Amino acid sequence: MHIKSITNEKELLNVILFLKNSFKWSSNKAKQINKSIIISNRSLDKYGYFIEGNNGKLLGALLIFDQGYINYDSKVIKKINISSWYISKSTRGYFSLLMIKKLIFEFKDSLITNISANEKAYKIFKMFGFQDSTILNRKFLLTSILLRVNPYNFLKIISNKNKFLIRKHDYNKSLLKGNSLIKLFNFNNQTLEVIYSNTLLEKKYGLLKIKIRGTRILWTSNDNLFKKFYEKILLYYFFQNFSLFFTVHCRLDIPISSSNSITRQIYFYNQKNVFNDQNLALGSELSFFS
Repeated sequence: MHIKSITNEKELLNVILFLKNSFKWSSNKAKQINKSIIISNRSLDKYGYFIEGNNGKLLGALLIFDQGYINYDSKVIKKINISSWYISKSTRGYFSLLMIKKLIFEFKDSLITNISANEKAYKIFKMFGFQDSTILNRKFLLTSILLRVNPYNFLKIISNKNKFLIRKHDYNKSLLKGNSLIKLFNFNNQTLEVIYSNTLLEKKYGLLKIKIRGTRILWTSNDNLFKKFYEKILLYYFFQNFSLFFTVHCRLDIPISSSNSITRQIYFYNQKNVFNDQNLALGSELSFFS
């Protein structure tokens, strides 16, 4: 078996098809990811890594997204995001670890992020020295938000849902990547920029396919203002996009019990606690996957 870099679009397509079958992606999602990573990684010399068996069969793969650069301590540091790591059951173990080791070695001077590791992947990444971010991924269901909102305030939000929205504004376009969008809100004469992306949760029940709309909040310009008005903002996206669930990937310092679920964001860098307060979501896979 060999671990190889994904260096061209033909290899990338083969990997996408492997991941599509492994993760049960729809054809539309696979096509979107393939297109998005080509756009994202224009200035990078690879799209990820794959494990190839002696018979040429794909046995594992992961994708990486180019997140651009970040300035730290008079240095310009490359920032990349790990996504969609899957290893076939027969190959898990030694070669899985070698793949991560190769990634870390080739990007040893970079900031390597992972936003959406599952529990098993999280433990493996931690073995390699990945650090916890202080920012959590939080998931909210519409039903839980509605239960916490006073009925009077809910009706007030319905009637005023567009009144706290600023329609024309200037913003830093470099913050937007992929499918991410920006809106500007006005609360108590204070301005709040919110970068978000729309998403679809696909569920299959036999022959029946269900798509559930959601919204990801990736970044806000004012943590305290967002904390104060986040319920109103999430309800705005319900009315705008008919979102039935929401995920927040920027700082929101509220009790853990206030979210329906949480997961951790992690990162690797060759110094400790340098980027633990850094927003890792901007430019990540979340900006490209619908």
